[in-house]
Amino acid sequence: MANYDSTYQEEYNKYLGDTERRIANAQTQAEKSLKKSYDASKSKLDSSRQDALKQAYITKRLAQRDAPEQMAKHGLSGGYTESNLASIERAYANNRNAAQKTYDENLTSLDI
Repeated sequence: MANYDSTYQEEYNKYLGDTERRIANAQTQAEKSLKKSYDASKSKLDSSRQDALKQAYITKRLAQRDAPEQMAKHGLSGGYTESNLASIERAYANNRNAAQKTYDENLTSLDI
């Protein structure tokens, strides 16, 4: 009877050890999958932010290029010109800040 009990205990321990290894392997695979998904999502966020920043810069540069001609066409000069150029800079800063805020919010939602 003692031999039967020890054989049973050995089989049980082997089964338990195999089960624990399978659980650990499954957990490791799940963690790797989550990390891969996180990294892919973060990469997309980085790319979207870079695109938004590029677009903000292009918009700013186009506005700076076209502003003098547009103002001259309407007979505007002096203080209005300076005010308009400052407005272009503010719009650019606002667009950059909005892109960063969106990025930060989305990154935070990934980390949750």
